[in-house]
Amino acid sequence: NLKNINEQVDYIIVSHPDFLGSKLNEFADFHDNTSNLNTKIVNVMDIYDEFGFGHRSPEAIKAFLVHAYENWPSPAPSYVLFVGDTSWNGRLPEEGGGNFIPSVMLHTLSWGLSISDFWYGLLDDDFTPELYVGRFPVNDRFQLEAIINKTIEHGTNPNYDESFNNCLMISGGASLFSDQTNILIRDHLPQDFNVKRLNTSLNTTNNSAQNPESLLNDKKLLNNIEKDVSNGGTSNLVEFFDDGISIINFMGHGGGAIWADGGLFRLNDVDRTTNQGKYPFVTSMTCFAGAFDEPQRLSLSEKMLIVEDKGAIGVLASSGLGWTWNDYFIVQEIWRPLLEENRTIGESVWLAKQRYLKKFASNPQNPSPQEFSMVAQYNLIGDPAMRLYVSQDDFNSLEISNLSVTYGDSITISGEAPFEVENLKIAIANSHGRDIAEWKFSPNSNQFSEKITIPNQGPITTSSFDPGTNTTVYSLKLDDDLLNTKTGYIKVYADNENPNNLRAANQFEHFTIDGPNFISAEISPPNPIERDSIFFNVFLEDNGKDIQEVTCIGHYTQRGVFNTSNLDDKFDLVMVQDSTNSKKYYTTNPWIVPSSLRGGFTIIYFFRVTTADGTTFESQIFNFLLNDKLDFVAANEDFWLGGEDFVTYNYKVSNNSSVPLTNVPIEFNFAKANDSLGINFSHVIPSIPADSFSVLSEELDFASNYNFDASEYLVNVKINPNNNLIEKSYSNNSTNASFKLNHFNALPNTGTTLNNSTHSEVSVDEQVFVNVNSGILSQANVLKIQSLEMANDAKQAKFVPFTFEPDSYPSNYKNAKSSDSFLAYKIDFSKLENDLPNGVEVKFRLNENLKNSAPSTATSQIAYFDTQNQRWKAIISESDGEFIKVTITQEGIYALFSNDDQRSPAVEVNASGSEIADGNFVPTSSKISLIMQDESGIDIETIFVILNGDTLSTNELLLPDSTTNANIISIPLNVELSTIVQNYLLEYSVFDYAGNLNTQQVTFKTVGNETLKVFGNFPNPFGDAAAITTGQIYDVTLSNRGTIFAFEITNIDNAVPWEIKIDIYSVAGRKVKKMFMKSEGGDASEFSPEFQLSLSPNNRKEIYWDGTDDKGRELANGIYFYVISIKGQSVIAENISEKFKGKLAKFKREEQ
Repeated sequence: NLKNINEQVDYIIVSHPDFLGSKLNEFADFHDNTSNLNTKIVNVMDIYDEFGFGHRSPEAIKAFLVHAYENWPSPAPSYVLFVGDTSWNGRLPEEGGGNFIPSVMLHTLSWGLSISDFWYGLLDDDFTPELYVGRFPVNDRFQLEAIINKTIEHGTNPNYDESFNNCLMISGGASLFSDQTNILIRDHLPQDFNVKRLNTSLNTTNNSAQNPESLLNDKKLLNNIEKDVSNGGTSNLVEFFDDGISIINFMGHGGGAIWADGGLFRLNDVDRTTNQGKYPFVTSMTCFAGAFDEPQRLSLSEKMLIVEDKGAIGVLASSGLGWTWNDYFIVQEIWRPLLEENRTIGESVWLAKQRYLKKFASNPQNPSPQEFSMVAQYNLIGDPAMRLYVSQDDFNSLEISNLSVTYGDSITISGEAPFEVENLKIAIANSHGRDIAEWKFSPNSNQFSEKITIPNQGPITTSSFDPGTNTTVYSLKLDDDLLNTKTGYIKVYADNENPNNLRAANQFEHFTIDGPNFISAEISPPNPIERDSIFFNVFLEDNGKDIQEVTCIGHYTQRGVFNTSNLDDKFDLVMVQDSTNSKKYYTTNPWIVPSSLRGGFTIIYFFRVTTADGTTFESQIFNFLLNDKLDFVAANEDFWLGGEDFVTYNYKVSNNSSVPLTNVPIEFNFAKANDSLGINFSHVIPSIPADSFSVLSEELDFASNYNFDASEYLVNVKINPNNNLIEKSYSNNSTNASFKLNHFNALPNTGTTLNNSTHSEVSVDEQVFVNVNSGILSQANVLKIQSLEMANDAKQAKFVPFTFEPDSYPSNYKNAKSSDSFLAYKIDFSKLENDLPNGVEVKFRLNENLKNSAPSTATSQIAYFDTQNQRWKAIISESDGEFIKVTITQEGIYALFSNDDQRSPAVEVNASGSEIADGNFVPTSSKISLIMQDESGIDIETIFVILNGDTLSTNELLLPDSTTNANIISIPLNVELSTIVQNYLLEYSVFDYAGNLNTQQVTFKTVGNETLKVFGNFPNPFGDAAAITTGQIYDVTLSNRGTIFAFEITNIDNAVPWEIKIDIYSVAGRKVKKMFMKSEGGDASEFSPEFQLSLSPNNRKEIYWDGTDDKGRELANGIYFYVISIKGQSVIAENISEKFKGKLAKFKREEQ
């Protein structure tokens, strides 16, 4: 029953029944145990039944997700995964058509309808999804097994080394894609990430040369592109896969099953990869590569996911038309949450779309067709709850002996890691981050100190390895770059090589060649916001150089694109030396963030040092994210009561900015409707993540001098009450919420209480009261009493609910005046999962404002609502004239009724479709069942059956968990009846929901289905025999003369004519012997001599035959056939005509 789920769920897996089973259960257990997500698998057919009236549609799935999000125990689900492929043609079947879990086709710009799961995450009226959505687009169990195996392997036993921090950035085709890719590397990937490049064609564009008048013809700012060296093709890409990559991004032209116009990567190329245990997450920023609506034809994204032991762990890709700049805009937002904030893939995709809209949409809640297309058509193919493995640890310390070096210098790198280092890699890279040389060590300690030598100057033409120094030098021809830029990086990577708890640390340090050493840089304020004034500081060592000038050069962009014709997008600030710290240089004048520049954009900057001889040295490029101004939005729907041990008041505070916040003040004022002062509570929220929220949960102080009771309360909430934090607007920091106190403390020493010290019964409206006696609870609980408006349907016509007079409803239920509805009360405890302890009482007040249309013969009773079967169950209640009360044994929904049903349920005992009257005969093959009918419904939990003195177990009494129609129920009995005649006594007791009992018993006898059961003849073959004497049985087993036919007769009615006979036939078909016994009614009245010896009353017959014919002549040796037949009537008046055919052999015995 998906509408009544009692457990809290974080992750919903919606699966077609074809994929249910142990493998999907293993996947759910993985997230339960490894990700700490409460995971629930839901059969999509159940969703159709409960939310779509059996109709298979995406609307039914959406209705289910809305219900789960709004009604299942909080916190609400965050993740949903669809298991099963879909089709653009919704009329195709699952089998053969692949339409397992339907999706929706959304209209996208310039293309038309594109498949999208984004719609499933939108559960309310705004354009911000409530769920992180992913899909396994599988068509069979083999594909599902491949995906799950890779996912679990990635999450529990990754086979990564330094590839943890490897990222492959691919540009396909036009030079624009290469420029975009380089900007993504420079401005949006973490600086300590090891970036690898692959261009599918030579990039010869020089934007600086095209705009000589621009102030941006600075190589570091605009044309930070390596020529030639990253050009490659399919084989190179396959090698990158196999070596190990954490992230792969593709920018370029492409199609559903291909990357790049030149065919860089196709479906069959995926099969060429051999990267088991090193599965990347792929962002495919091109056309149609993420389409999953043609089950008979795979897209590139589907192929990378479903292929076994290779390919990718997940793919973000478009199911529609790609857009050159918008693809670039949206992908630049995914790296920070995924790699720096350590969020799941699903949450990172969600944040990327929200940040894209925030930066580029004029109205994020009403995006343009272009912006709508981008967020709708980019779907996550994979597990939304998966996280990437990146280096999360920092070195405890890392020291490099010299960061201003020349070729051939030696450098000592010393450090300490927070784990034992098994693998240590030190690399020298040029200004683009490309490795020139690397060294590998195995310290087997958490401390290390290693010496390396900077390679000699000059182009390197071949790669070489020096076993003495354990050094590899690459043939990349790249230290021309070091010669020109005089800057590079020292990379240090370490891991512990522990598959059960893999830890890694990674750090880059910038160095210069024969120049000053740039130590660090900082900005003030550290987290600038819109319209801030920003100062820049740099710390450097001159290393004996005569520094003449230090400048800070920066650039920003309004739309994420470097516009070389916009001179206002650059700033150039002169810096001065700090008089108290010779290593510090600072800007005397701030850079003021332009008013047109929104939060969310990246500002890049670097420092240039000019020495006395005119030589310039440049630092690495730094960047920072311009944050939004803070803007807390207080909403009344974000307040609620809850609690496990004690009642808490809770408030969800959202941080709509891109900077994490700490120590956020918040105030609450609780006041009754007639109280102008109330009581105040002040709190501080320790932290709120960027673009996220935190929930404040505080115990409601019942022990204060403010008497909390069943009154209506007004709560005023103020965030940042004294405006100490600078915001865009302060007008939306306050809100009012109202509530009726419906959560109460229930403690072991007091029971229910309003002050935590003395016992008292509690109520939400002075109409219904709940009392938990002191001493019956073993631990503190929170009691919740929730009023519900219930529909008064026709399923139980004799149950008439009490309602209020039109003007007499409790004040907070003024809407519950419909004639076909009434009030009920849901009673829950926070920690009582099993039956309630004895001593929990519920009572309803009887007063003149209650009305009821039941006849005077009806009885006033409290009833419990059976949610499984959708029926009210009357409970024996007591009344003192003012109250009607009952002791309850379980949590649930209760209401007050007049019960006029005094008729016991009708019960029929049935044998294979026929009613069993008392004393009837029943065939042994019959299936016994109880058919019960009642106008108020059968309470299946009260059904008991006893058969021959033994109470039937749950395995024998096949009771359903629930039923769609409780008014008529058939319950089969899983019992085997005896194959012989036996007397049975069946006793049953059945209650209806009105409390009426039917207890009866019925007797019956079993009769076998076989009237004639033949055991054959013995011996067979047989020889001659001497004549028999009446009354004498010969020992044929010793003489081997003659044979005996053995058979059994059951169910024959001796009171009617009957006949049994044995006929012997030759192989030619001539009857040679007839033996018989028959009667006209009663005992046998006519019989052949052979039957004379078997006239005993038992049913087992043994008929001896001496091998002669009807005239007493000995038959010749040979093969004969016999037919045993019976005619008559059974004890249950059925006509009987049965035959058994057999074969025997006779031979003449030689005389001794």
